[in-house]
Amino acid sequence: MTAHARLRISLLICSTAWFSLLGCSRSNGAKSNNTSASKNSGGSKDEPSRVSNDPSFVPFAEAVRLDPPDGENRPPDVTVNGKVTGKLFEQISGKGGLWEQVSFVSAQGKPLTYFALVKTDAGDMKIELFHQAAPNHVRSFICLARAGYFDGLPFHQSIRRDDFSYLENGCPKGTGEIGYGSIGYWLKPEISTKLKHEEGTVGAWHAEELERAACRFFITLAKTESYDGNYSIFGKVVHGLDVAHTINKRPIQDEQYKGPPQEPYRIRQVLIEQIE
Repeated sequence: MTAHARLRISLLICSTAWFSLLGCSRSNGAKSNNTSASKNSGGSKDEPSRVSNDPSFVPFAEAVRLDPPDGENRPPDVTVNGKVTGKLFEQISGKGGLWEQVSFVSAQGKPLTYFALVKTDAGDMKIELFHQAAPNHVRSFICLARAGYFDGLPFHQSIRRDDFSYLENGCPKGTGEIGYGSIGYWLKPEISTKLKHEEGTVGAWHAEELERAACRFFITLAKTESYDGNYSIFGKVVHGLDVAHTINKRPIQDEQYKGPPQEPYRIRQVLIEQIE
């Protein structure tokens, strides 16, 4: 056999091996896609694909800031109710995590309405969530609730004056200490000029600067015009206002102003309901 013939045979063998490998690669790729599709069919694992139908969806990295605003401290490693903040953060922000699983439209493109059932030691409150006004605040609240963040947290702040009455919850330390209100991210403001602070209004608490809102929320129990335009409103109590007033009647440490109740009521669980 001549050298030229041997060269042609060698090239033929190499070409056959190459196309054989290419065919295997394509076959394996198709198999992998089918497996992925079957894993994502049905149940909650189908949720992440729904955000593409939701015009209000903003990726986590664009909706929040990760560097602590002035006056804010690094979150505690563990919350007062025993939740690891790093794990909570990952559950919410991670790829395919809770943030990506919240959609305000159904798979068929129909709008959804969300409610939060807040179960407390004093009874239940039902909050309608206003995602049209504050989509990122509502998405964050839903994520925190589904992660179990609020379960066991006390109503750490209670104010009842003639001109001002309100409750507060969501502090990771359970104390209401200024500078602690986050598990590692802060929400960009979503101020509505149409919504007002009335009895039962639910808003995102923050210190002086708007950018310091995170996990803490408040419920105003009377008309509070001084808050209008200064806080992101994301819901309203539609059932159980009497429960909120009961919670606010606990004796507090400083009856002249405000402070943590001596024996605060706690949230037992927050359940999220969606209605098409």
